[in-house]
Amino acid sequence: MGDGAAARAYHEATKHSWESVRRRAWFLDRDDQPRPFKVYDVDLPRVELPDPPPTGVPAVAAIGARATPGPAAPDLPALARLLRLGAGVRRTVRFPGGEEIHFRTYASAGALYPVEVYAACGELEGVDAGLYHFDPSAAALVRLREGDPRGHLVRATAGEEAAARAPVVLALTGAFFFAFWISVVIWAFRDIRSRTRDLFAQVLATLLVLLFTPFLGAGLVLYLLLRPKETLAQAYERALEEEALLRDIEQQAACPRCQRPVKEDWQVCPSCRQPLKVVCAYCKRLMAPDWVICPYCAHEPAPPSQRPEAAPTTPPVVAAPTRSLSQ
Repeated sequence: MGDGAAARAYHEATKHSWESVRRRAWFLDRDDQPRPFKVYDVDLPRVELPDPPPTGVPAVAAIGARATPGPAAPDLPALARLLRLGAGVRRTVRFPGGEEIHFRTYASAGALYPVEVYAACGELEGVDAGLYHFDPSAAALVRLREGDPRGHLVRATAGEEAAARAPVVLALTGAFFFAFWISVVIWAFRDIRSRTRDLFAQVLATLLVLLFTPFLGAGLVLYLLLRPKETLAQAYERALEEEALLRDIEQQAACPRCQRPVKEDWQVCPSCRQPLKVVCAYCKRLMAPDWVICPYCAHEPAPPSQRPEAAPTTPPVVAAPTRSLSQ
């Protein structure tokens, strides 16, 4: 499949339709929907942005072409073309019942568009120096502060000269940090629940992340340093391993005389010659010396007087070193 046929087939197979949306069990609560636009005081000064004229250049050709140097400072039409084509409303759909959805030039889940555009500029042709908010619903710049704000941007960017030289600086803000903050709090709550059953420790760790994470992530760093090293599942597995290891150590056979480790099929301790097993006179299988009957053939073993006794342990004789006459 060529010429984008695979992409189109995937789109047709996975896109929503009127029936697929209404077959789902969930529904949208329209009364709880946030405002589609961020609105400032209507009394603030506004600069209307003109509708950009068509360029006559196809989109593919514009993407593939090289950029040509423009004027040093954009004027009002150039700024309007950048904002309206980059973040403005391009289409409005009205549904039965009066509901309206405003689609902008970029995608957003649920058509909520959480990104806001602010412009900080000096004196431009058609635009006074100040800090502006781009209102896509009215295609206008709302002046929040008058005067050149680029000095504040230079201080906020640790003396970045490009912020001072740029005729206009666009700042994009959104709910990313807030979403990250809430996600970290939820993760910390779930993580501490998997590491301790102490309710006080769970509440304290969650509050630590909730209150101090906005301060350069201090709450998250402190939590990672102070949290228990193991989860409850890891501690349980480690306890099982230790218990199994202790059981293996306890079940290891030892000589009743010298207490040295021996094997189950040894008849005599190689260290002290203590008899460990005796041979049944009937089935010729090994059995413990204190057994009163052979469990394999049900015959009584030989009397203790007829069993081999342990030979006395004799320490080895070590010859003392001698010195030659020549020394």
